[in-house]
Amino acid sequence: MAKEIEFLCLANSRREGGRCVAGIDLGTDKWVRLAKSDGSPFSASEISYKNDESPRPLDKIKIRVIKPQVSYFHPENWIVDERFRWEKIDQDSLKAHSQYTDKSTPFYLKIPVTV
Repeated sequence: MAKEIEFLCLANSRREGGRCVAGIDLGTDKWVRLAKSDGSPFSASEISYKNDESPRPLDKIKIRVIKPQVSYFHPENWIVDERFRWEKIDQDSLKAHSQYTDKSTPFYLKIPVTV
């Protein structure tokens, strides 16, 4: 079930032992948390582009994913195909993705959560 997705990065955060990257699959508008098959965090080099730049919020990225890896705490996990480098397609403005914001409280994202 491997596939290539276009991904809008909304978080590249530190976690114990490495990095956690999450955002929106632009093809499905669903929340995605990128994960490794062994569950360990990503190192900075594993998530860097060809130019060694690290993903930033609002980067549009082309990523190859293998399959979902649903867990109780992270039903949005997708396993990344680590044989392929991540490719930055574009850097968007938040205005370009206003459909993900709640107009009544503009600092919150409207992300559907499914458990």
